[in-house]
Amino acid sequence: MSRGPAIEAFDVSRTYELDGVSVPALRGVSLTVGAGDYVALIGPSGSGKSTLMHLLGGLDRPSGGRLVIGGREVGSLSAPELARLRNETIGFVFQAFHLLPRTSAVDNVALPLVYRGVGARQRRERAAAMLGRVGLGHRLHHRPNQLSGGEQQRVAIARALVTDPTVLLADEPTGNLDSTTGAAVLELLERLNVESGVALVMVTHDAEVAARARRRTRDAQRGGRRGRHMRLAEAWRVAWDALRANRMRSALTMLGVVIGVASVVLLVAIGTGTKQRVEQQVEGLGSNLLLVVPGRLDMGSAPALSPLTLQDVDAVGRVVGDPNRVAVTVASGATVRAGNREDFTTVQGVLETTPTVFARELGRGRYLTRADVDTGRRVAVLGDAVARSLFPDREAVGQQINVAGVRFRVIGVFTPLGQSLGVDRDDEVHVPVTAAQRLYGTQRVDAIAVKAPDRERIDELGDRIVAELNGRHPGTEFSAVTQEQILGVLGDILGILTGVLAAIAGISLLVGGVGVSNIMLVSVRERTREIGLRKAVGARPRDIGVQFLLEAVLLTSVGGLTGMALGVGGALLVAALSPIPAAVTWWSLALAFGVSAAVGIVFGVVPAQRAGRLDPVVALRAE
Repeated sequence: MSRGPAIEAFDVSRTYELDGVSVPALRGVSLTVGAGDYVALIGPSGSGKSTLMHLLGGLDRPSGGRLVIGGREVGSLSAPELARLRNETIGFVFQAFHLLPRTSAVDNVALPLVYRGVGARQRRERAAAMLGRVGLGHRLHHRPNQLSGGEQQRVAIARALVTDPTVLLADEPTGNLDSTTGAAVLELLERLNVESGVALVMVTHDAEVAARARRRTRDAQRGGRRGRHMRLAEAWRVAWDALRANRMRSALTMLGVVIGVASVVLLVAIGTGTKQRVEQQVEGLGSNLLLVVPGRLDMGSAPALSPLTLQDVDAVGRVVGDPNRVAVTVASGATVRAGNREDFTTVQGVLETTPTVFARELGRGRYLTRADVDTGRRVAVLGDAVARSLFPDREAVGQQINVAGVRFRVIGVFTPLGQSLGVDRDDEVHVPVTAAQRLYGTQRVDAIAVKAPDRERIDELGDRIVAELNGRHPGTEFSAVTQEQILGVLGDILGILTGVLAAIAGISLLVGGVGVSNIMLVSVRERTREIGLRKAVGARPRDIGVQFLLEAVLLTSVGGLTGMALGVGGALLVAALSPIPAAVTWWSLALAFGVSAAVGIVFGVVPAQRAGRLDPVVALRAE
């Protein structure tokens, strides 16, 4: 069964619009190329030979007339359909070779098969076999700069034939070769025309070359092909190879992303670590803690003068049902002296119930008793830091200290507790509340703390205490605050601060994204001819766009992973070498990587679209 013509042109014309002026490049050309023909297009420079060849190869569309390639009318095809037609039907041999410079001969030949969807192993096998047919089986892994001009042209011929095309278009195939090499290339093309039955259309201005052409139609049946899309894995490989080819530029481009992601990870880790430490410290105050204070405990609320007295403490004890679960505080800063040593610390007037309510433990000595409180005895329990400051060389228990001119005897020392909510709980002195009231000249207490017997009913207990105090002090508002409420307020504050810091760090990530977009636009300009070549061998606009988009995503993803590693390392160093807490969480790492990949997508779209829209003819002519 015979086939129809490979190419049919009916009164084809091509006109270009240059600065509003119509410039005709081709007028009324009619041509038929049958299967197996050997046709030469000859004419002087400027006669439209290359324009006609671009039309015959599906690189351009006619302005008028009809052009049918492989039974399909070019004017009705979309860009992806035209790319598929080039990949399945046309093989190009360019005068300038158009080989990818950093790619081996076998990979150059295999390039059209990438856009056919052929697997990597089969692709390389077919490319190697085709190089063997053109006499380059021993040069598979050489790059173009390691090959002579004739060898480069043979690689270009092998690339044109590897897809088993119907038509082979050769544009001045001997133009850049010496006479001996040129003759060898012509003989190779003619032999392939005879052996493969591929139609050979040659553009030349050399009459001797044109004289070798002869028209010959063959009866041969070619099976249909089913084009497939470029595989995503192959697109990733091409993107990776492109970035490796410019290692230094790629590394510098990633730097902004690395800094941005590392900053976000580190600052979020510090914020998370601080929040976790605050939670631990609040929980360290004691379980089921309820703090009762005058006024509202809201952000922005002014502090209220406390009207609370020890009688109110007794009333709260009756509401709770156990006075041993109620503690008070009367606190003030004071200078404490022992001999010739002194320390400015917080002196707190407390009840004997404080260790129970606030979960404090003594390292040595004893704590206050009810008798100490009732009689206002001048005895004191020191925090570990105060004891070490005043008595560095001797035991503190049993010693005398002077508080605001009044002598107190040390009866105990707390075990070290450390910081809590920004306060050093080892830098304090506990004295009976009655003694503190005499010391400060007041009958009031600052606040009441309650250790609730039941966590599930703590809110109800708080309401009852507030109602009792409101009844005892009309016109004064009281607040009962639980540990969860304290954590909620502090968590909100820390969350806002962490978000602000992360947003500031994110600015560098944004700057890094702009850098990625800029470099990708430069890359599109530098690789214009490569884009034209890929389109000529069958790449659709989408394939080109996806390739450049993946390059941008790969840049930011590698930068994101590097930034994550640096951020985690920085957080570990901060936690180990400074008092600042830092805790890395999986969600912060996932967020950082997701944002970096999203930056690549957002800032890679424009360069990818620009690359995909490039006209293949214009791209191939780019310098």
